[in-house]
Amino acid sequence: MAVVPPRVIDIGVPVCRGEDSDVSLIEPVAPSAKGKLATRYLSSVIILARPVPTLLDGLLIAIRFIVILAITALSPPADAQEDSRWAFRHLIVENDDVFPLFAGGPSDRFYTHGFRLIFGKQIFDGGDTQPAELPVWARFAARRCGACSIYPTFSIGQEVYTPQDIESPDPQPGEHPWAAWLYGAVGASVDTRGGSRHEYQLRVGVIGEHTGAQALQDFWHRLINRPKAAGWDNQLGNDVGFNAYYRFRDIWLRSDQSSRVHWDFGPTVEAAFGTMRTHARFGGVARIGRHAGDALDPLLEGPVERPLWPVSFDQVKIYGFIGASVRIVGHNYFLEGSRFHDDPFTVERENVVRELVLGVSARYKGWAMSYTIHRRSEEFKRLVGDDSGRHSYGSLRITRGIR
Repeated sequence: MAVVPPRVIDIGVPVCRGEDSDVSLIEPVAPSAKGKLATRYLSSVIILARPVPTLLDGLLIAIRFIVILAITALSPPADAQEDSRWAFRHLIVENDDVFPLFAGGPSDRFYTHGFRLIFGKQIFDGGDTQPAELPVWARFAARRCGACSIYPTFSIGQEVYTPQDIESPDPQPGEHPWAAWLYGAVGASVDTRGGSRHEYQLRVGVIGEHTGAQALQDFWHRLINRPKAAGWDNQLGNDVGFNAYYRFRDIWLRSDQSSRVHWDFGPTVEAAFGTMRTHARFGGVARIGRHAGDALDPLLEGPVERPLWPVSFDQVKIYGFIGASVRIVGHNYFLEGSRFHDDPFTVERENVVRELVLGVSARYKGWAMSYTIHRRSEEFKRLVGDDSGRHSYGSLRITRGIR
């Protein structure tokens, strides 16, 4: 049987020119050889409405993507000019089975897997004029600060949810629904001179079989010798969804600049609204370690760097952090289904969800890595199973910093 060629969209990732140019971000300019290679590859892997023909083809695509990503990302930023270009910034992988370290052991249920691949750059707004290279989606954020650093981002991500018994092909009323979301996102992080950070993000994506979650889980479970998930025929149906997020982070208390060990504490606030999630979250994070004060904690998606006092770029930075939050939930698509039509096998949400996070982060020469443990209280009224439904998962983040 002949394989139908995939339908391709050329995303044409633009690269900004220097300050003397009057060309805005919307107009593509000649990229470097490395940029051409990355753009050509990214243009070739965005495939619409066509499944990967074979598992081998899927593996080759994955390997090629990793190689190209490594080529484009492995040279650390050399100067401020490098930070003003679009570049890889974060790779975040979350899993409750592969990363169970200190998180209560493998579970493979509920929120079982997710990833986010984030690209971004740094733009400084002096407050007098709006930077010409600022993307359209980030311009409203620039109007809200007199002089700040702005970090526009675009990303792709996926979230995968399953019940505890993944080997059963039958519907499981009263248990977490099978569900997945594949989305693209644009956003911006705004760092003010006062030290606070504001983040804005819009995610748009698809739910259902077009997310590729079943194929991904089947491949991964074969790789790590786990049972095959047999219930994907019961997943929430094909749909599209969007969500807007606002996050705020500040530091209220911190150690003196001259201290050998740095510590700080500050609040975190998040609001979400859309077809996927509606909630408000309130919490706080404390950190302690070596040079902890010049890097934002890894719980937010913006660039790690945010100097509060001068610190050498070559210094080793390592710190631990602990945080807690309370989320007041108005809607959760992955539990309740769509607001606009009935979905089978949904459950009743809990209106208040508590979460504890604990982790460690280290950085050297422009690269950072962090590991975070998330421990959540019950998110829905579970009618089956041998426990109430508390859940833990681990999160591994690799970050390319901004000077």
